[in-house]
Amino acid sequence: STVAEWSHRNLDQPPTIIIKSSEVDDGLAQQKPEFDAQNMQRLMEEQTRLLTALQKQLSEQTAIIRNQATFINELQARDREQSTQLTEAVQRIHVEMAQMKGQLLQIEEHVAQAGDENREKEKPKT
Repeated sequence: STVAEWSHRNLDQPPTIIIKSSEVDDGLAQQKPEFDAQNMQRLMEEQTRLLTALQKQLSEQTAIIRNQATFINELQARDREQSTQLTEAVQRIHVEMAQMKGQLLQIEEHVAQAGDENREKEKPKT
């Protein structure tokens, strides 16, 4: 049967879990204290190995994070430098465009003056 069927049959009541201790569990509790000391010693050794492995992993992760931080700082410095260069380039373009506009206006004035002079020369003198 499915969970939905079970839930419907039991009127949406959650299941009750019963945990029974077995005779084996009772037997372990009554074993010699030396056995517990040996288990504790093994457990401590295992935890020491685990701690050593975790410390090594922490050192490796710390080194990776430091390298990433250095790389990020380098990227940020390059970004600032490129932004500065871009801003300067845009400013130079604005200056050059203003100069070109000025030159175009001067050329237009010369052309206009030349045209006016030519018209005056071509007019019949009366």
